Amino acid sequence: FILFCAGSGVTAGARCRLGSVQTTPALWSVYEALVDEGLAVAKAKGIPLPETTRQRLLEVGRGFPVEARTSTAHDLEDGKSLEIDWTLGALVREGAGLDVPTPTATALYGILAPWKDGTP
Repeated sequence: FILFCAGSGVTAGARCRLGSVQTTPALWSVYEALVDEGLAVAKAKGIPLPETTRQRLLEVGRGFPVEARTSTAHDLEDGKSLEIDWTLGALVREGAGLDVPTPTATALYGILAPWKDGTP
């Protein structure tokens, strides 16, 4: 879930491929922030994760094929509805219910919200 929120949020929000996320420091910072927000929500919910989870999620993010895009980025480009209510939106709602700040997820959800039901 955390990996999907980070990858889909950044590639759809920036309308780019994963290679751009990996090589653009500002985009990589957004990816890292989404991972950290997801981990903070998981911790607040009492979900036990290994200490290496953050490192592993970042390694996976760095290892994606550079030409790859997430399904959310494809759907946005194709004018289809976006699953952001179940990804970024869920992260935002869970964070709010647990008093865990999710500013990055909130911003990306807001950026993508006009297209959540397809091309407006």
